[in-house]
Amino acid sequence: MRTNNRWILVKVVRGIPASIEFFTEEQKAILAESDWREKMNPDYDESRIFQADLEELEEKETCYLESVY
Repeated sequence: MRTNNRWILVKVVRGIPASIEFFTEEQKAILAESDWREKMNPDYDESRIFQADLEELEEKETCYLESVY
């Protein structure tokens, strides 16, 4: 069954958003974040996965996403 959920992976390098990737499958987002974390400096860099429901987003002008991991 296909859902409207999307997972958004955000990487911040030394306080600057450096990369954003969108996934239709949660597991792929988790694997991509794992790959990123292997190469990141944990003292300065960070990454987070956010979940968004496309139907809900279409109804709003602004959407605030909360980290799911």
